[in-house]
Amino acid sequence: MGAAHRLPSSAAIKKLEADNNLTITGETDLTSLVSVPDLRRAHQFLSEKVKSLQETLSAPQRRYQRYVQVLSDLTAKMAAVMGEDENPKPGTIKDIKNRIRYIENDLTAKLDAKRADRDNIARSIFEAKTKVRAFYGALKSSVEERLESVRSDEFEVTIDASFVSMHEFPEQFFDLVNQASTGPFRGKVEGEAELASRMAETDWNDVESVLVFAKGIIESIKTGDVGKQVKDVKRLYDLLFSFEYFDARYELRLGGKNLNQLSPGEKGCKRPTCLH
Repeated sequence: MGAAHRLPSSAAIKKLEADNNLTITGETDLTSLVSVPDLRRAHQFLSEKVKSLQETLSAPQRRYQRYVQVLSDLTAKMAAVMGEDENPKPGTIKDIKNRIRYIENDLTAKLDAKRADRDNIARSIFEAKTKVRAFYGALKSSVEERLESVRSDEFEVTIDASFVSMHEFPEQFFDLVNQASTGPFRGKVEGEAELASRMAETDWNDVESVLVFAKGIIESIKTGDVGKQVKDVKRLYDLLFSFEYFDARYELRLGGKNLNQLSPGEKGCKRPTCLH
């Protein structure tokens, strides 16, 4: 039998099977290892080292991937918060910016136009009411002609046909305005006095004066918390600009006073000095 087919000797086998309990390190000369146990231990050492090196090399890649994912999530969240350029969802930044732009550029002009329309409608109401007052004015002229024949220094009766505020208005007004809340009409006595003062300064026969009265109330209330002061804002606007709280009245006056305002003594006195 040739040398190539010669079986290893028992010494060679024993050498291959010997476990030398070597501690494999990076300094170990791996080419000197011949036993199977030593070679297996070296293989395990090298496998673990390769794995460790692979993990070390892949750490930056993993960190980069995490960064990419976080950046993607953040970008998506920012896009959701910002909103789309066209028809952004309510509550997004672009939606809020559009609303602010609308308020600053468009809403003021629209409100001014609506207020102008409101004032013109109020003027139309006033003009219609003046037709009723004109009827009293015509009646006044015919009656004055008859009174002229009986007028004297002791008995000077005149007729006044004009717009006057209605007695029910303060009650209607304070049904809508909370006098317990901070504002121009706070307090029962103080609030009623404030309204009476504004009414006394108003020329009910001049539409512009009446509009100043109505708009002045609204503007003074708006300096505070409207929601707390006014129980029903729409009804208050309707009340003030409907002009239903003053009407044409036909009054007989004696010495410049309405006959209903004269005291019993003044009604019985015929001397002009009684009325002063």
